[in-house]
Amino acid sequence: MIEWVLFDADDTLFDFRRAAKLAFFQTFEALKLESEPAWFEVYEIYNKAVWTEYENHKIDGQTLRSKRFAGLFSHIKQPDLHDPAAFNDLYLKLLVENSHLLDGALDLLNALHGKVKMAVITNGLHDVQRPRIKKQNVGHFFAEIVVSEEIGCAKPQVEYFEYTFRNLGNPPKDRVLVVGDNLSSDIQGAKNYGLKSCWYNPSGKENPGPHFPEYEIRGLDEVREIVLG
Repeated sequence: MIEWVLFDADDTLFDFRRAAKLAFFQTFEALKLESEPAWFEVYEIYNKAVWTEYENHKIDGQTLRSKRFAGLFSHIKQPDLHDPAAFNDLYLKLLVENSHLLDGALDLLNALHGKVKMAVITNGLHDVQRPRIKKQNVGHFFAEIVVSEEIGCAKPQVEYFEYTFRNLGNPPKDRVLVVGDNLSSDIQGAKNYGLKSCWYNPSGKENPGPHFPEYEIRGLDEVREIVLG
């Protein structure tokens, strides 16, 4: 019997890529800077790399904020295009403004509300995650919201899950389900801590291993069946 569902935020509950792409080009526009369509894909490469460093505890959130755009500006051979940290500050504000829940997310939260306890576990920046949850008016669904930057560690680190479980009152691990889209931070993190996991894989990507979940779903509505039967 599942008593707790721990949801990842980006690309699990929130349509992060859509918001990120809109915010990326709006930042250039707001600063009256020229941009190229291909630059967003380049940015994604640098962003993924610095988030991996962050998850492995090699850099902190403040370094992450500027390093990803510094990498982009260097790649396009315009290292002095704009101050990376200032660019990032505006980008984050626009990221919140462009936030939207994924299709089916609100229906799922409503279906589970009052039947199980729910929490958000996110590798994210506090000035994005909490304002975004407030903007979408979904904070009341969650007993806890654990933001990696606020606690100084990130998924898949065991310390992140130890902190989370202390805040949840240390429920039995076999009654907790982690739902997320990321095989490394979500699925590996759950396995490392002895939790069941559900991989949200809407595009049907192949799982190369070595991190295999107990469940794999294409649509968020499938979580309801797993949890409630």
